[in-house]
Amino acid sequence: MSEKKGMNVGEFVVGAVIGGIIGATVALLTTPKTGKEMREDLKEGFEVAKDKSCGLVHVVKSQTGDAIEKMGEAGTKVQSKWIEIKDSMGKDSV
Repeated sequence: MSEKKGMNVGEFVVGAVIGGIIGATVALLTTPKTGKEMREDLKEGFEVAKDKSCGLVHVVKSQTGDAIEKMGEAGTKVQSKWIEIKDSMGKDSV
């Protein structure tokens, strides 16, 4: 049995987004600023994170839809091939 090694694109994107959010948060919290400046920076950071997560959701939905479509096509091919095999076996036995 062979195991799939490595990481797929979705896992990489999720890791990159989470890493970016963590890095931005650490940078914001370690920079000496006033409370008002910090709140503004946090608000901007959350807006960016929200936009990125919405984009990620869109990508995942698109990839999921593509995968479902491909599985449906493969299922149709398997079904038609099975019918061909079944029909050919029925003709051979007559």
